[in-house]
Amino acid sequence: MTAPHHPAGTDRPQELLLWSLSLDDRALLLHTLQRAARRPLWRDRVAVASLATRLSAVPVLQAPRLLFDAEACWQWLEAGAAARYGIDDTLHRDTLAATCGQLDDLLTGLNDGEAPHVWQPTGALRQVRIWRTADNDGADGGGVLTAQLLIGHTTVRICPMHQEPLDLMPSDNCGVFAAVEALEHIATEINRECQVVFAALTGTDRELP
Repeated sequence: MTAPHHPAGTDRPQELLLWSLSLDDRALLLHTLQRAARRPLWRDRVAVASLATRLSAVPVLQAPRLLFDAEACWQWLEAGAAARYGIDDTLHRDTLAATCGQLDDLLTGLNDGEAPHVWQPTGALRQVRIWRTADNDGADGGGVLTAQLLIGHTTVRICPMHQEPLDLMPSDNCGVFAAVEALEHIATEINRECQVVFAALTGTDRELP
């Protein structure tokens, strides 16, 4: 591999960009560099060892994914969580402008780990929120989803598209059924967005596990 040529007067990049490597390619490159650094007659072994050390310190993005179990969620809500979070028959897509706060409260509890068998962020995913796009007396009723990802030691927030009431609750269900439907939709949207981010940062279009 030859180093790229940089015309006179231009700045050379200060850091090696590794996000374009797949995780498998990154591991193979690191293994090759480490082997090369151990060869006593390799004249550049010090430089190779230094590069291997730098490479090993580059943060790895762990595949972000949200695990959601709709059946377990329904049972959890029916067992008492619905009452704690005020989920009743008033929760419906036509009344979401006044009740979207219930979904926000519900997500807060799930993010805090109240029901890990129902809702479990994995890999780089840390938190999922929904932000209402209208006040309680507004007509919008929708919300904007956000998700926190931990990339290396840095927390970033991604924001999928605005969610309409019909997106969150496509059926005429209400109460617990509507809440489960909304959470399932949120999980699907977050996972779709995480897939795009993961593919962009790792240079791979493979499906998340």
